[in-house]
Amino acid sequence: MGRAKHTTADELKMRNGGKSYQLIQNMLQCSARKVANAIKWQNKAENRGAKKKTIDREDRQILSLVKKDPFITSTKIVAELRLIAVSSSTVRRRWARDNMFARR
Repeated sequence: MGRAKHTTADELKMRNGGKSYQLIQNMLQCSARKVANAIKWQNKAENRGAKKKTIDREDRQILSLVKKDPFITSTKIVAELRLIAVSSSTVRRRWARDNMFARR
């Protein structure tokens, strides 16, 4: 059993125009709960998940060190850059995101 279709932007405009859930429900042949859920999800933030620990400049510094010495370890990079509150696994994730995987 699949999920129902999401409410479109036109349906949300009707609600913002002052129409009641009952009127929208009758016009669209859907439940009032569907419209209420769509409004709730529209108001949520787009970026979900944890915030990045590094900024773009630090990411570029990490990649430049890896390009200079491909066999450098992530712990050496953390010690060299003195990144605050960044673990070596975060450094490895930055490598993987840019297709620069760790080596031994």
